[in-house]
Amino acid sequence: MDWIAGYAAVVGTAALGWEVWNASRPRRPDVNVGVSVVGSGRDDRLTCMLVVRNRGDHPIKVEEVGIRMAGKPVLYVALTSHNTFDSTVPGVVEPSDAGVAGFESDVLRDAGMDLWRPVDGYAILSTQEWFWSWPTVLRA
Repeated sequence: MDWIAGYAAVVGTAALGWEVWNASRPRRPDVNVGVSVVGSGRDDRLTCMLVVRNRGDHPIKVEEVGIRMAGKPVLYVALTSHNTFDSTVPGVVEPSDAGVAGFESDVLRDAGMDLWRPVDGYAILSTQEWFWSWPTVLRA
């Protein structure tokens, strides 16, 4: 019976050690980024939305959001208060919430992006971690 008590002590200590180790490790934020077309406006303009979803347990601070078109050269367009409307990012996104940045396709077209080619949305957190959306074609 002494070996059973010894085995239980080892297993219990290992389980406690595992929990302490997991709790002490810094967790990577659980963030999802998406880009979509929400409507078409006048003069053949598209109204688009970039959404940053915080699926984690802690608030995140989004420092920058934008759109990237891969190609030659790679083009980035940062979305700021000057070229978006109804935006809540950049800013803090609470747990189980989402931040959005609305923009018109003219913002991308003026930067030289081809709306018929795939674009990626991105978000940069205050921890300097980058999160990307799946490639999306805004004009189909």
